[in-house]
Amino acid sequence: MSANSSNKRKRDGSVELKLCVICNSRCDDILHEGTERGLAKLKEATNARRNAPNDTCYNEAMDRICIAFDSSLAGDPELVWHRKCYSDFTHKGKIKRLTETVQSDNTSKRRRESSEGMPSGVSTSEACSTRRSTQPVNWDLCMFCQEPDGKQRLISVSTFNVSKNILELSKLDNKMRVRLAGVNDLIAAEGKYHQNCRNDYSYSTSKTKKESENTDIAFIFLCNELQYAAEKEQVLQLSDVWQRYQDIAAETETSVPQSFFSRRTSFKEKLVERLGSLFEFVQPLERNKLEREPLLIPRKYSHDVLADYYYSTISNDDMLTMPTYQHDDDAFRSLIHVALQIRGDFIATPGHEGLDVAEAAAIDCVPDRLYMFLNVVLGGQTLIDCDSETEGKGSAKRQTLILSLAQDIVYAVSEGKRWTPKHIGLASTLHQLTRSKHLVELFHRAGHILSYKQVLKIDTALAEHTLQSMNRDNGAVVPPNLSSDVFTHYTADNIDINDSTLDGKNTFHATQVAAWQRGPAPDAQLSQLKPSSNVTLKIPEAMEKLIPANINEGKTCPVFAECVEIEWYTVEKDESDIAQQARAIDMSYLVTRQNKETRPSWSAFNQSLSKRSAESAAITTVGYMPIIQAPAHEIDTLNTVVRRCMYISSQLGQEYTVLTVDQALYYKLMDLKWTIPEYKDKLIPRLGGLHISMNFLKVIGQHTKDCGLAEAWAEAGILGSSTIEHVMAGKAYNKGMRSHKLSFQALWRLLLPELLTFLRTIDANLADEIEKLSEADDIDKLTTTLKTARLQDVMDKFVEERSSNANFYFWWSYLEMVSILLMFTRAQRDGIWDLHLFSFRCMLPYFMRYDHTNYARWGPIYLAEMHQLPAKVLEEFKKGNLVVKRSAADFNQVSPDQAQEWLNATGKKGGGVVGITKTASALSRWALSYNLRSHVAAETALT
Repeated sequence: MSANSSNKRKRDGSVELKLCVICNSRCDDILHEGTERGLAKLKEATNARRNAPNDTCYNEAMDRICIAFDSSLAGDPELVWHRKCYSDFTHKGKIKRLTETVQSDNTSKRRRESSEGMPSGVSTSEACSTRRSTQPVNWDLCMFCQEPDGKQRLISVSTFNVSKNILELSKLDNKMRVRLAGVNDLIAAEGKYHQNCRNDYSYSTSKTKKESENTDIAFIFLCNELQYAAEKEQVLQLSDVWQRYQDIAAETETSVPQSFFSRRTSFKEKLVERLGSLFEFVQPLERNKLEREPLLIPRKYSHDVLADYYYSTISNDDMLTMPTYQHDDDAFRSLIHVALQIRGDFIATPGHEGLDVAEAAAIDCVPDRLYMFLNVVLGGQTLIDCDSETEGKGSAKRQTLILSLAQDIVYAVSEGKRWTPKHIGLASTLHQLTRSKHLVELFHRAGHILSYKQVLKIDTALAEHTLQSMNRDNGAVVPPNLSSDVFTHYTADNIDINDSTLDGKNTFHATQVAAWQRGPAPDAQLSQLKPSSNVTLKIPEAMEKLIPANINEGKTCPVFAECVEIEWYTVEKDESDIAQQARAIDMSYLVTRQNKETRPSWSAFNQSLSKRSAESAAITTVGYMPIIQAPAHEIDTLNTVVRRCMYISSQLGQEYTVLTVDQALYYKLMDLKWTIPEYKDKLIPRLGGLHISMNFLKVIGQHTKDCGLAEAWAEAGILGSSTIEHVMAGKAYNKGMRSHKLSFQALWRLLLPELLTFLRTIDANLADEIEKLSEADDIDKLTTTLKTARLQDVMDKFVEERSSNANFYFWWSYLEMVSILLMFTRAQRDGIWDLHLFSFRCMLPYFMRYDHTNYARWGPIYLAEMHQLPAKVLEEFKKGNLVVKRSAADFNQVSPDQAQEWLNATGKKGGGVVGITKTASALSRWALSYNLRSHVAAETALT
């Protein structure tokens, strides 16, 4: 068949269905019947080849296929073919090459047509990269390569992070920026990519981004000069621009990105990115390759002007040289000069040494000119116009912000080699609160704190500093935040952590010991400490060694310094003045809130009345001691605790050692005291007030069992059913105290009107006086009136007349028990020693009545011991040093064993010992460095 006849593509009108529809020849190859899928693919390939005019090999085959499909009215035609013929005809790669050839021819044709309206020597390099000439994105293909690849799997964009990352990086690539122009969400656009294509794209653009993020002062200057050239309508050669950039870089001592040398188009692309709206980048086409020097032509010129210019240009035209940049002012260069001067000040300013995080240390490590610069930036014109030198320094808030920014700059300029108080303090505090490596590294990458490894070195340094005071014989470590010649008492308790084991085995059981002291901690001398070179702590053997007690437990008889007096256990009818005062205050609280709409809580009411000396108002300092990795109830462990506490007392200049524990440890301590001679006169064990209160709550729960009180709490929505069980068992202290306070107030709200009515029948003047003082809200006078013997006699008669009523007698006994509990709580909140002893003495009969054997047995011994205290210890207790105060509010002191529970809770939550119980070095480092880390955290909070 001739070429002309084949180009006309005439159809003969018939198709031999028994021959291969493609080659239409008879041979020995096997013929295959077309399936539905195969026919669809054949038809698709035919349509694609029809659009390629250069495909003349299959003209007759395409005619036969078209005739077969057109003549088949009932459905797909019954065609057959050879497998090789079918494979060649439908090969996607061959069809793609035919299509690309057509597109290439069309592109060449458009270029020839566009060049007819322009000078023959010039073509725009940007014309090929404009949105108009860019092929639309085929979202069914990889968005990067836009090519089908059967060997690589297409991955759909399915997360916003991937979409955001690709769109951000596209801004650094002209081709992708145009391709993805107008796209804000690649998930909605159904974008796809090959993983290899994305990796290559991310690598190349990330390299560009990294270089662009560097401070390229030379490029900033160059852009300013080129903007000036565009305003002056200067046409520039790219080589001159490149040379000018190198000159500026040399003047400003700026390093030129390596990519500009290895690939000159990177420099051009960055210029296009920054100045594409001002210049068109063109180059001559008719000159030889070496003379095709790209030009920067202001977009103000039209193509006609360009043509005239190119026809008339000469090699030494002044328009082809960089113009002299006429500065309107020298502000920008001055700013750069100031920046370089400040950078030079970093070398002259001594770096921060030690681990001190105080504000004074932060000021010392910040250059003066940097501080002044940031002060002007933040203060603005107000600071400049300020006449007062004091006001010119700015407010405290601005100074804090200045120091924060300045320390970040110091740390960043030194590339993390110069530590600052901010980076030390924030890193240590964040690690102490969370002990999260991820968070520490996250803030470190942002440039705000030290790295996790550096934090470990700080902790190790703090622990090593604490270990310097360790006694090699007994392993005792004197907490560095304790002062000499200040009364110090101690607490010890179990700290148990269940490491998620089903059988309870291999859990963590240890003993935590703490020392308590009134007043602020002494100077920690952090400025003299240096970071350790180690991230782990080497534990001395003495710290892990227990000191044997060598006694027979429970075999020793009680030994007292003096004879035990029966009066210590007798509750007189006429109570002591301190007890009468406590009851009168509680009664004042009940009377004044009777007719008020706004009724304060019991604690809030007493906070307003709390009166304490300046000494008892001081915050208590806690000194952490190394955790002993053995259960506290073992006698050798307790003996080790006593030995270490007595050593610390001697180092602090204290003769006696007061150790507060719960009842389970108290009787073991008494065994040690009565058996070991050196403990008899020096060791003073104490029962913890929290555990006494919880046991008395259980007594009240036993007393009110099945009386309807629990049901009333549930109906009122005060407690849930499971919580009620815990309250009745004395296991929920805070909820138990709240519930009984509410019940106490509710019962007195019903009882008080009847009592006042009864009082009016006996002593009307006293009743009127009480009502008058209550309305006047004069609490002091009302308390004095309610404390009188007259009112007490009236109340005794009131109770006596109603004692025959079993219901009244039961609830009155409940009110008495709650009143005793409130007195005991008041003794702890205000640190009243005599009230503590009196209220505990009132509890003893109830412990015996409700079979609390341990407290019934050891309570009298505790009371006898407390009545025989050494004069120095008794004096401290009367000052209020029997309790612990952790914050500055009033009426908020707690028993030492409750404060110890807070420390245990600190160890069990984020930043505590959970997760490091299996690592002895980490556990010891945590305990040894806790005091100094707390000091660092407190100083950081102040700055």
